Amino acid sequence: MCGIIGYTGNGNGADIVLDGLFRLEYRGYDSAGVAAFCRGKIKTVKSVGRVENTARKIRDLRDFAPSCLIGHTRWATHGAPCDINAHPHTFGAVTLVHNGIVENCDELKRELEDTSFISATDTEIFAAYLNSKYSGDGVSALRCAMEKISGSSAFCALFSDNEGVIFAAKRGAPLMIGIADGGMLVASDITALLPYTKRYITLEDGDVAAVSKKGAVIYDSSGSIVLRNVKTADFNAEDAEKCGFEHFMLKEINEEGEALRRAFAGRVCDGAACFERDGIPDSFLAEIERVYIVACGTAYHAGKLGKYYAAGLAKIPVFSETASEFRYGAPLISRGDLVVVISQSGETADSVAALKMSKELGAKTLAVVNVVGSSIARIADTVLYMNAGPEISVASTKAYTVQAALMVSLAARLAYAKGKIGLDRLRKITGELVNDLPREIESIVSRRGEIKKAADQLRCAESAFYIGRGADFFIAEEGSLKLKEISYIHSEAYPAGELKHGAIALVSDKTPVIAISTSSCLFEKTMSNVIEAESRGGRIVLICGKGFPCEERNWTRFELLGEHEIIAPILAATACQLLAYEAAVARGCDIDKPRNLAKSVTVE
Repeated sequence: MCGIIGYTGNGNGADIVLDGLFRLEYRGYDSAGVAAFCRGKIKTVKSVGRVENTARKIRDLRDFAPSCLIGHTRWATHGAPCDINAHPHTFGAVTLVHNGIVENCDELKRELEDTSFISATDTEIFAAYLNSKYSGDGVSALRCAMEKISGSSAFCALFSDNEGVIFAAKRGAPLMIGIADGGMLVASDITALLPYTKRYITLEDGDVAAVSKKGAVIYDSSGSIVLRNVKTADFNAEDAEKCGFEHFMLKEINEEGEALRRAFAGRVCDGAACFERDGIPDSFLAEIERVYIVACGTAYHAGKLGKYYAAGLAKIPVFSETASEFRYGAPLISRGDLVVVISQSGETADSVAALKMSKELGAKTLAVVNVVGSSIARIADTVLYMNAGPEISVASTKAYTVQAALMVSLAARLAYAKGKIGLDRLRKITGELVNDLPREIESIVSRRGEIKKAADQLRCAESAFYIGRGADFFIAEEGSLKLKEISYIHSEAYPAGELKHGAIALVSDKTPVIAISTSSCLFEKTMSNVIEAESRGGRIVLICGKGFPCEERNWTRFELLGEHEIIAPILAATACQLLAYEAAVARGCDIDKPRNLAKSVTVE
């Protein structure tokens, strides 16, 4: 998962590409580099580490004012992070950057026979293969090379004898062309385009484009010139800025209330959640026999919460599956089934593959995504856009909250369509999600100081446990993931009743145990498990519902203030996000760019 940015136009494009790399750094920060036409030749500057290392090298150059260049920020797959493995890679007349994996790179390498390579990357092998097919026509060479490779990939290439033109190609991985005043841009993410234009074209799989300062000529997979629709972004560059917050993660937690309001705008009719405008009428839902919810990481946890409510309310079989395993478990999918794929970016490679397989097996498919026009959105039969706005921090927060809320809302509408709940019950659930949830989340965010005190229990911890029962267990899983992602504290989540079946052996007086209990009917059972952990020395942090009786205990306690049937677990998730954030801050961690992670993993 890497970031690509290119510019060709009038004047110096170095600042534009560097700015784009900084904006794309959340997609990978193992190394970065640029390649530019300078006085008729291609000059490459790259460095291991953050974009700033490459930027510093460029600032030290004299007379570096290119009008055509490409840039890259890397999340390593083939080859360790180092200067040699950093992109761009050059072979013969070809210099290129790459997002994705060339899965059959060994096959290409054998075909190139005795060719020597200096890096350990699949990208350099592709550059050599592309160079072997090049005889002056960049489009033809790219089309030929793209037909040969397998895997999900996007490329931007410069050819040394074709100054001023960026050649772009994609299959699977995202790539778009920006139309700006005085020039054109190519990028893997719209956040890199927004300071310069809101007008863009999304390339389709199999497309190859020749991009010059005058415009772009796009060829489809058959080699025919095609016109792709020009789209206009519905948010500004300022939406992707920190806006005075110390970190993007904190900013995005603070945006959760507003993100929820956007998510439900136009999706409430007569006081009840309604998705007919999204192409999901009750007649569609009423025919569903089984539901498979497929996702990765944080989105998977939102899907598990959706499964819990869909099965409980609609009374039909519902399965939640990790996308990376879904294809290999021989799922019993039939034409009466609905496969819901959840992905913030809409580009997660494992989820894309699971979606394609589901369609081949005849299932109805629904995408829950944030990015308009993303791969998953284009493949699915129906799309439920999250409308959460751009999420920059690698650790997902507002996207998770919107995903969870939409999944619960969809579960309630499914139950209503199948006659399992009445209109009054649907309206009550909708009211909690649409009216109470944004307000209560904003109240939790305003109590950040209380959570900061709770985070003191985690500052020096080497490991931690999260426990909960019912829906709270799925929140415990997400809370544990957040802590691992950004604080590097080893953390595990367990159903509260399972802690004693082995894992409690690891609890000591140095072990924080974060207990989540938002259900009054499960509170006593959960507390018995918490007391078991306390008796082994565990340091208890309790996130619980309003008025739950445990004041006499010497525990660190964060109480949710509202009394809600459905949304309390989602409120607890926001508290867990802030808890992980404050713990990571206290430990001096890089919040928005945690080690070894990238925002959207577009490789399998």
